[in-house]
Amino acid sequence: MKIILGLGIGSGHMRGRNAFNELACSPGVLLEVLEQRLGLSGVRPSQGRRIAAYRRALELRLESGQTFYADSFQSDPFAVAETLLGWRDDLLLNGMEIDEIAFDSERIDCLREVEAGFDSTFRCSEGERVRQVTLQNVTSNSAVDSLKVVDPQEWLSFRWQCLVPRLQPSEYCPPKFEPSGDSDLGRFQHALLNSERHFDYEDDGSIEFITGFSEAVLAHATAQRIAEAGESVALVDGDNIQLVDEALRRLDEPICGIATKSRARPIPQLLNLALQ
Repeated sequence: MKIILGLGIGSGHMRGRNAFNELACSPGVLLEVLEQRLGLSGVRPSQGRRIAAYRRALELRLESGQTFYADSFQSDPFAVAETLLGWRDDLLLNGMEIDEIAFDSERIDCLREVEAGFDSTFRCSEGERVRQVTLQNVTSNSAVDSLKVVDPQEWLSFRWQCLVPRLQPSEYCPPKFEPSGDSDLGRFQHALLNSERHFDYEDDGSIEFITGFSEAVLAHATAQRIAEAGESVALVDGDNIQLVDEALRRLDEPICGIATKSRARPIPQLLNLALQ
């Protein structure tokens, strides 16, 4: 199989191409492919069950004495468990063996103690899975004929930097950004590439500024532009992209599907249910 690997590659990367035995994917998809080839795939617990299990491990650690998360845990144990589980998974993905090494950090050492009460059934983070695949004979058993990585090697997390060389990638092809000609857009791109604070703006139409009386009006205008332009549109996520999603939905266009990150989401959901 010929694989193109990139951190930002989505399912539609090869849309419109007739390709056989080729796959363009993100690291998460490649991990699933390798696990299937190596016989390591299987039913894994959901993230919700992992958070619940980690909450129990945090409770066990609190029984032996106070710790840095005690007050927050008393107020919202599941939110604390979700956050600290994310810390744990990130540490493992970036090479820290928190269950084996004591660090000169109160919080990391506390997470190592929590690990003793964390059920091994739920120790299936991306870092742990990548480490397990790396320990296998991936060179001969992964059925990867060629691998092209479209990101610089240093952009990959530590665990992936250990695994990818074993797959013998043909090349790393980091994206090259070149200013697009002598235009406002080109001069703006040049300023960004060179960390310049100003550029000469001539109002030649290559950059357009749109203002409105409200964010909702701007979101509707953006959705209309996207609908008129077709597929060749890149939308950079802003602080309130949900308004654009709502405008796109009203125009019967595909939405971005970006949800709010607020932890208060269940509250307005319960309010709607109560009113109904």
